[in-house]
Amino acid sequence: MRYFTIGFVLHFLLINKVYSQTPPPTTLLESNQIDANYGWYISNAGDINADGYDDVVVGADWYDNGQLNEGAVFVHMGSATGLETTPAAILESNQVEANMGRSVSRAGDVNNDGYDDIIVSSWLYDPGVTNAGRVYIYHGSASGINTTPAKTIDGNQFGANFGNCVSAAGDVNNDGYDDVVVGAWLYDAGQTDEGRVYVFLGSSTGITTPAVVVLEGNQEFAHFGNSAAGAGDVNADGYDDIVVAADRFDGGLSNEGKVLVYHGTATGINPIPAKEIEGNQDNANFGSEVASAGDVNNDGYDDIIVGSHKYEDGMADEGAAFIFHGSATGIIATPVTMLQNNDVLAYFGHSVRGAGDFNQDGFDDVMVGSILFENGSLAEGSAYLYKGSASGIITTPYLTIEGNQSEANMGRSVSGAGDVNNDGFPDVMASANFYDNGQLYEGVVYVYHMCADSLYADLDGDGFGDPLNLVNICNDTINLVEDNTDCDDTNASIYPGAIEICNSLDDDCNTLIDEGLIFETYYADADADFFGDVNDAGTSACLPIAGTVLDNTDCDDTNAFIFPGGIEICNGLDDDCNTLIDEGLIFEIYYVDADADFFGDINDAGTSACLPIAGTVTNNTDCDDANGDINSGETEICNLIDDNCDGFIDEGFDVVITTSALTATTFCQGGSVVLEASHNGIALQWKKNGAIIPGATSTTYTATKTGTYTCDASN
Repeated sequence: MRYFTIGFVLHFLLINKVYSQTPPPTTLLESNQIDANYGWYISNAGDINADGYDDVVVGADWYDNGQLNEGAVFVHMGSATGLETTPAAILESNQVEANMGRSVSRAGDVNNDGYDDIIVSSWLYDPGVTNAGRVYIYHGSASGINTTPAKTIDGNQFGANFGNCVSAAGDVNNDGYDDVVVGAWLYDAGQTDEGRVYVFLGSSTGITTPAVVVLEGNQEFAHFGNSAAGAGDVNADGYDDIVVAADRFDGGLSNEGKVLVYHGTATGINPIPAKEIEGNQDNANFGSEVASAGDVNNDGYDDIIVGSHKYEDGMADEGAAFIFHGSATGIIATPVTMLQNNDVLAYFGHSVRGAGDFNQDGFDDVMVGSILFENGSLAEGSAYLYKGSASGIITTPYLTIEGNQSEANMGRSVSGAGDVNNDGFPDVMASANFYDNGQLYEGVVYVYHMCADSLYADLDGDGFGDPLNLVNICNDTINLVEDNTDCDDTNASIYPGAIEICNSLDDDCNTLIDEGLIFETYYADADADFFGDVNDAGTSACLPIAGTVLDNTDCDDTNAFIFPGGIEICNGLDDDCNTLIDEGLIFEIYYVDADADFFGDINDAGTSACLPIAGTVTNNTDCDDANGDINSGETEICNLIDDNCDGFIDEGFDVVITTSALTATTFCQGGSVVLEASHNGIALQWKKNGAIIPGATSTTYTATKTGTYTCDASN
């Protein structure tokens, strides 16, 4: 069988809110059986075997092992590493539909033998009477829990559900033996389903019967005893007290609920309530669960926490939990604190419990479950841990645990776990009874190791914690320290007081970088010639920078052959960066040699250079640089041309006519020009236009008319 709560259809009305992320649990406990309902109720068990490690007890009231839904109780032992995931004992009812594990609790040390004991119930057990219910007391021992119950107490009324809730009561008569309280919420004692609560005293042999006191609801359908628990010593008179709820009580308002506080005395519980507190809101179910909160403000008086899972403060069935402080006269009826998560249909306050002083700051803390909370998953549920303080419980949760799985019902039960790893800090746990972790609806319990909330994660192990990594959940693999002055908790070489090295980091966490180190200016050396760019402004650093040098006198950082002290070569560049070009080299004048005859143009002014220039030579004696056959080194041939550039034409031949005579000459009418020829011949003959000029046989001839004149010589 499986029960679901109405109201899921309204989940889309949730407003957007931001919730803290759920940290992974230190330990995950599970039943590994489909539909086990593991975690319906969870509790610290005290130190069952007195080994210094607290233990826990988990109820799984639909567990099957031979009988359908007989139920079972799992006992998990503490150790140096925390709770052992394999149960040390599984206790069973061995009766079909008995639902053993509906309620489980530490009983305290009921026989004062030094070993803590537990109390568990099978609320639908039939001891000859259908659903009358049964309660078991199991004693602790050096070897763990004795699996044979030291005491079995049966209900005696049909359908009364004796054991619907069980709890340690503390030592109500201060005789040195712890006592227990049991509810039977559907008991009829004059009124239908009015409910009863029984208080049983401890002794040297354990829990004794009959009950020292039986309390009744005295109102039809009030469900008195739907929750009952030890309240601690709310008036500090030396006798522990109890708190009882009747969540269907009508006191002018339907199902408003009521909570009653009963004081302990030397003879046991005073049956007259010392305080009665009503819910004062229709259908709020004030008292859906009640528990001791410990001393949340450290004033010497224990306080209580009351859940009201259908309380409304602006949202339908959002739920609330109320903290009532103790005093010299007992519980003060006006709540000091109201806790909420402001989520519609969340059933916040469905489960409430004291968590002990998880951070050892002197103020006890509390937990609250909200089984239908939604933040991305339907009815995933959530659980919250709240810190105590001098003014009471702080309303901002210190830790939020979400189910993160649809219908997981995280927060079905919440509880302090005791100090399961004996590190000095009590631990906490919360259950999700419909969580799937390999088996459908098997249920799980999240266990968290707690720490002082002044501890910081030291992830790099240098002894200094990260100020932004305040630890609320202990992780055995993470170093924890009180000092939170580490400015980089990912680097073990960086911490306050470390030696500052050149790395552009604040090694000693004093907000300064590379202070006290020698800095130099480094310049880009792009051509890797060990001389930096003269135009680079430079970079200040305490270590060399790749691709840089300390010298910035390179006048050309793109050429590795140009640098101060370089060898000057003839290239038209300042190779040694002294602002001079090709200094110290031999220069010559080079003349254009257009006809490539190795003689330069006589008319070229020349170019000074330290290396030959293509198309030039070092002399300029060529009188015709357009003809490669005419130059100062040529041999004169008979061609009426000055072949060797000496100013004479065809010298060495029979007739030589001076160059000037060969040049076209213009003269006026009546004028003349004298032509002259040198010769080696016997006879001369001048000709005009190829025709003999009679009588013109001397070395000179005066021409008075235009024409082309030649002179022939013969031997």
